[in-house]
Amino acid sequence: MGSLLVGLILILAAGIFQGTWALGLKRSEPLSWEAFWAPFSFIGMIVIPFIWVSIVIPDLKAIIDKIPSNVIWIPFLYGAGWGIGAVTFGLAIKYIGMSLSYGINMGIASSVGALIPFFQLDNLQTGLVVAVVAGTMVMLTGVILITRAGILREKHQGKGEDQIVREGHTRIGIILALIGGLSTASFNIGFSKALPVVDVAAETGATKANGSLIAWLFVLSGGFILNFAYAVFLLIKNGSFKDYRTTGSGRGLLVMLATAIGWFAAIGIYGQGAAVMGDLGPIAGWIMFMALALIVSNVWGLRTGEWKGMKVPVKYLYAGNIILILSWIILGLANTI
Repeated sequence: MGSLLVGLILILAAGIFQGTWALGLKRSEPLSWEAFWAPFSFIGMIVIPFIWVSIVIPDLKAIIDKIPSNVIWIPFLYGAGWGIGAVTFGLAIKYIGMSLSYGINMGIASSVGALIPFFQLDNLQTGLVVAVVAGTMVMLTGVILITRAGILREKHQGKGEDQIVREGHTRIGIILALIGGLSTASFNIGFSKALPVVDVAAETGATKANGSLIAWLFVLSGGFILNFAYAVFLLIKNGSFKDYRTTGSGRGLLVMLATAIGWFAAIGIYGQGAAVMGDLGPIAGWIMFMALALIVSNVWGLRTGEWKGMKVPVKYLYAGNIILILSWIILGLANTI
């Protein structure tokens, strides 16, 4: 099986996980957001990545000792930038739901996070530039339609004072999603900056797919600090430690654990697929990963009733998803140029 096909299959699986994990945020009761996010950050960003890497890379310390310090610290700093986006994205879902949050956040994150590494490549061919930019623009068109669907959905919800409250929440949610999208772009840029570790890992016999997992240790360490610190700050400020003693908190923590596993499964498998695909992996692969995650999240949004009774908005939603699939086709072909 060719490396391109393997990479595409891995990114397909990663996109399904990415579009699904956030369901846990909507089923976190009785835990407050911060009571959920603090352990989620530690387990999903530190514990699970380290366990996975330790299993598939026995000589982890030897590999880290061989790589230049900038391959560690630059991704770490980009990860810290992403940490801002992870926090605001989690909050945006609470305000405007999965579909609209994903639309804004993923649209910005996918385009900015892919095009910056792309234009840093050497010897770009004109045909490749056209294909990648076209695929990105098509993807953004789909995102715009999906975002429009979300706005129309909000206009159909409620009347009077309740509607004003919801519209206020929508504005806050959109701002949070915009900030999150710009910050989330740092996530993939940081990953691309850490990819030299794959070659070092290969010297010890590790595969490209497994070597890519080491890159996430650097990026996620930076992101963890802000995520965990903010959640703990809110735990103290809001007195939310009591949530862990509330009836049903055990179930909430199990949901948190499943969410953390699903979240890093998405990230780790995406990284493996991107590494296998080669230079275009963190570029075309990133956009494809985001596009599929958005499609999957919209499916879940439909199934959980976010779009119930919204005939016109759903038409925009379907049109946007069809266009996202088209972007997958364009970017898949770009990998053959």
